[in-house]
Amino acid sequence: MPATPSFEPFDRPLDGPGARRSADAATGGVAPGRAAGAAGTGTGTPGGDSDAVDAAPTGRLEAFSDGVFAIIITLLVLDLRVPRAAALGAGGLGAALRALWPNYLAFLVSFCITGVVWANHHAMFRRIRRADHTLIVLNTLLLLCVAVLPFTAAVLAEYLTGTAAERRLAGQLYGGALVVGGVVFNLLWWYAARAGLCGSAADAAALRHVGRHWLAGPVLYAAAFALAWASVPASLALYAALILWFGISGPWLARRLARPGGAPRTR
Repeated sequence: MPATPSFEPFDRPLDGPGARRSADAATGGVAPGRAAGAAGTGTGTPGGDSDAVDAAPTGRLEAFSDGVFAIIITLLVLDLRVPRAAALGAGGLGAALRALWPNYLAFLVSFCITGVVWANHHAMFRRIRRADHTLIVLNTLLLLCVAVLPFTAAVLAEYLTGTAAERRLAGQLYGGALVVGGVVFNLLWWYAARAGLCGSAADAAALRHVGRHWLAGPVLYAAAFALAWASVPASLALYAALILWFGISGPWLARRLARPGGAPRTR
């Protein structure tokens, strides 16, 4: 009769070659310290930013941001008020609708700017795979700058037909919020690339490459802000040109870098 095999207790510590093989299987053959560093930075290189060790996936941050962008775009349309029948003048409904042209203009420009920021934010987070506390704070500040657009757009629409001083102040209020938002947007991608929050070294290099394109945003928004001193319509025309430029070139460049061989060389 064969001998009954004996089993070791489950709580007995393992040692010897079997223990080493088990440890290697648990860490993927990487030393525990390096495995933790790779999980934190996403690049597999130790010595990353200390916040990156506690970084989490960006799913919740992206979902929250998308929700805020959707609410902002919805709030913009609330300034398009229906003319009341009791308040119609001699021109009737047609004249009342034509008188709302400043509201249409402010809504259209603000809607497109919000959409462009969202599209480039989406392109940015195709490269960013983790979020630490600092990144969350910067992203929240960006949402703050975008969330004020319904207010600045309403002020612009209200005083676009006012006195020269009122038009100038309304235009500068509108442009000032965009300048600050552009600065925070660039701080967001710059920090992510520096803190090791991208999916790989190639992702970080690609983010820095497209980020150099985004650096022009605050400068051009500042130019539109300054132009409002002389002409608010000219300032709005520059915003329209920026919408076309960043709306087409930013996501296009990000898609180009996402193709095989499209990313810049890394050193």
